[in-house]
Amino acid sequence: MSKKAAKKPAKVQKTTVQNKREPELTRTKKIIFSVLMVMIAFAALFILEMGLKLFNYGDNVDLIIKRKIDGKTFCYVNRKVARRFFSYQDFGVPDAKLSVFPKEKQENAYRIFCMGGSTTAGFPYQFNATFPSLVKDRLDNLFPGKEIEIINMGISAINSYSVLDFVNELVDYDPDLFLIYMGHNEFYGALGVGSTQQIGQNRSWI
Repeated sequence: MSKKAAKKPAKVQKTTVQNKREPELTRTKKIIFSVLMVMIAFAALFILEMGLKLFNYGDNVDLIIKRKIDGKTFCYVNRKVARRFFSYQDFGVPDAKLSVFPKEKQENAYRIFCMGGSTTAGFPYQFNATFPSLVKDRLDNLFPGKEIEIINMGISAINSYSVLDFVNELVDYDPDLFLIYMGHNEFYGALGVGSTQQIGQNRSWI
């Protein structure tokens, strides 16, 4: 009986794979890359916001709404403007007073914007018992030759953050005077540190 020749094991060829290491990013390139990523994110949000505004998505929160009647432009205080400061859907957002004034002020007119919270708006009294109404009655008696325009901008549960926001826009409507009656809502009013609508305590950030 012949012995079978033992099979020689096949030679295993070792292949050396050289891992090529990619060059590391320099510190400057990392910073530039990070900044670009942040800018892209903000650009995307900006484009989204502009698109929503273009198609009038959501509530109109403009302070003043203009309407033409018989060729004359009138300005209406937007009753839903407080939605700028109240974010919760289930929250009873207070309405602004229904105030109207002509865009073009007459020569003999004296225009006063009254700013404040619920006391300015008239709570708990009726329309004719608000302090802006009382001021108008008194000025009408004192200056019968003047057209006294009193625009009540009072809204419940707001504070000086909201008033400052409104005043910056109302200066474009030729005011003669701002009457501001504030103080009650500085802590609990919209964006105040004790408010459910607060977004921090830093004034500049708010």
